[in-house]
Amino acid sequence: MKAIILYPALALGALVLGALALVLFAPREITIVSTTRVKAKKSDVLDNIRYFNRYSVWSPFVEQDPKLQTRVEGTDGTPGVKYHWENAAEKSLGFQTLKAVSDNSLAIQCDIQQPFQTTTQFSYDFKEQGEETIITQTFVAPMPAPTNAIAVLMRLEKYMRETNERGLERLKSYTEKHSVALETAH
Repeated sequence: MKAIILYPALALGALVLGALALVLFAPREITIVSTTRVKAKKSDVLDNIRYFNRYSVWSPFVEQDPKLQTRVEGTDGTPGVKYHWENAAEKSLGFQTLKAVSDNSLAIQCDIQQPFQTTTQFSYDFKEQGEETIITQTFVAPMPAPTNAIAVLMRLEKYMRETNERGLERLKSYTEKHSVALETAH
């Protein structure tokens, strides 16, 4: 009789300790750095990111949900402009704000409101090298407890890495097809 109670109690205790350990030791932040090379002028690449009205042609989220509802609020391409989205497929809602832009970098803050609330940061650095532009995208997402444990179990970092890299692939493809530098080179 004691074994009937003891074994489930031990299993439950081990489960609770495992969950607690995961919460205590899982990363409190996800940082993903991705780099790609684009055969285009730096200004062409930068403009395709800073002008939110161009997102629909390269955003991986638009690819995932063609019915994505979006709107741009403010002067597109300037700090303070907001890109609002509502994603029916993922039931998500939020907006991105262009925080800073220069000739060599830009910063975007992403405020997710649904299905959970968080604020993430994207930064992009641009460097021309010959006929190419090297883009380095840095994504930073805070993961407070217990979200950090859920993120590990759901493999969120892997999903975000794949999504960010898909976005850079689409950005590269679009920019290379529409770049002024390529048009004048041929």
